[in-house]
Amino acid sequence: MTAGTSEAAEVNAQEVAVALAQYRECSAHHIHFMTLIWQVPAVTIGISGALVAATFGYDVDDGIRALITLLGAIFMLSMTLAVERYRMFQLRRRKDMSDIENELTPVGARQIVWSGSEIAVETRRGDFRAPGLYLYRWEGFKFLRVVMYAVTITLLVLSAVALGDAIT
Repeated sequence: MTAGTSEAAEVNAQEVAVALAQYRECSAHHIHFMTLIWQVPAVTIGISGALVAATFGYDVDDGIRALITLLGAIFMLSMTLAVERYRMFQLRRRKDMSDIENELTPVGARQIVWSGSEIAVETRRGDFRAPGLYLYRWEGFKFLRVVMYAVTITLLVLSAVALGDAIT
């Protein structure tokens, strides 16, 4: 073995090691963002529901009720924006992982499907079997986004109604 061949193999092994380390970090970030994407809305919607129950379930002044539901709507909107941001980072990490997988193709790496929509397409084609309900066809994040915006709008409407009651 010549010195040049050994040196090239060593550099290649170093590049692979660096790429794998980056891939592990991207994967960890992706999973972290996935956790946040589903936990933040659950907590936020729970808090919003408690606000509505407390402000409309008890004898609270209409002005205070309007203020509390408005603050709830602002809180809900800010958490929705945070979830959108987490999703943006998650999608970026998916791209980073795909790029690393492409770089590692010469050493035997393959593309891993991380997207739920891609997995749903594979399932419809019959490439991947997913027993159970056909709800996998729905894009979960899109549905979650609609729910969060709907709760925000509902809180704004309830705030306007309470403000209207306070004024009259």
